[in-house]
Amino acid sequence: NYYKKIYSMNYLNKVTDKKNIYSDFLYLYAKDTAFINNSYSIIERFHDPNSILLKRREIAFDRMELSRKVISLKAANNKHLCAHSDLNDAIIANIDWVGTWETFQLVTFDNKECAILSYNGNLLCADLRQQNELFANRSRLGSWETFTLIKFENNFVAFKAANGKYLSVDEGSSRIYANSDKVSKMETFEMIEEK
Repeated sequence: NYYKKIYSMNYLNKVTDKKNIYSDFLYLYAKDTAFINNSYSIIERFHDPNSILLKRREIAFDRMELSRKVISLKAANNKHLCAHSDLNDAIIANIDWVGTWETFQLVTFDNKECAILSYNGNLLCADLRQQNELFANRSRLGSWETFTLIKFENNFVAFKAANGKYLSVDEGSSRIYANSDKVSKMETFEMIEEK
């Protein structure tokens, strides 16, 4: 009843094993709140110190969104892309399943451009100062955080970064770099829409 008085129940998500990390509001009962501290602001604590109500931090874009959907991306090595919080939010294609770190939001704009948000609320960025490697660590949309989306059949896609290079999976490290001049197997990703 307390929640109904303050927020519409449509915006609350009672979290159990599977977190809906893209809800506007999140009710969390957990001792470990490290997951939410980067992407949500704590707006209420209750009598039980483990019971917390949070509001998602929003990144404002200075351009009109055409669409927004929750996705995962599978690389040519048959592994899912993951924003590794324990590796400075580097994007690495090395996970067999889709969980929190492997879930992204794809935001599309005009001219076939897009941005990608990770679970931590940050934008993916092809960092041209770090060997064009892909990280999920930016809070503002700029050219390095904007990609051209190229669509193929059967939900396969490629992404061109600000340096004119395509995102590619490194066969040795499984890290993602914007360093390819053409689209071939290692530059193609299966885009899976998550429900």
